[in-house]
Amino acid sequence: MTASARLLIVGPQGSGKGTQGVRIASAFGIPVVSTGDIFRANIKGGTALGAQVSEITARGDLVPDELTSEIVRDRLSQDDASSGFLLDGYPRNAVQVGHLDEFLGARGDALDAVILLDVPREESIKRLSVRAKEEGRGG
Repeated sequence: MTASARLLIVGPQGSGKGTQGVRIASAFGIPVVSTGDIFRANIKGGTALGAQVSEITARGDLVPDELTSEIVRDRLSQDDASSGFLLDGYPRNAVQVGHLDEFLGARGDALDAVILLDVPREESIKRLSVRAKEEGRGG
């Protein structure tokens, strides 16, 4: 039986959001909605969105809030997210929070919970360093 849950997971880089998010989403039978994963999949798939995101990030810019929010709205409108979702990497700022509130409010929904992964800065840095070495990034 699938439970209904609209969740947001937050924490610093290296706090385990991806790992814990997958576990939590699996327990509730809901999809993880990660903007980073959506962007990377579109870039890898050579989609128009991927080309647009690639061009923006190649300049060293962040993907604009409206485009990011549009992508999230589209993903949350898909059937597998109808009974809930776990957001990872969105919203990142007050503008995106407003977009999410507006979208959910128009559907008569709201977030059920925000999960904060509070990890000491030193631990996050250690985890990111290990990840960089494992993935062959940096020195």
